[in-house]
Amino acid sequence: ANDAVRVEVPGRGFSLRFDGVALQAGAVGEVIRIRNQDSKSVVRARILAAGCAELIPGTREGGEQ
Repeated sequence: ANDAVRVEVPGRGFSLRFDGVALQAGAVGEVIRIRNQDSKSVVRARILAAGCAELIPGTREGGEQ
């Protein structure tokens, strides 16, 4: 927890990334909560490797609108 994470947001024909902070500890393949550094919203993402995760669409919990 509290580790810096680069979150990938896959799309059809494109991909976005944002920096976040892990709110939970986890291992590769597990789903954890991550806070977006810019918007402060919390999302769920699957851990791909140390410091890298992939967003699970539709899991935003809140933050600045």
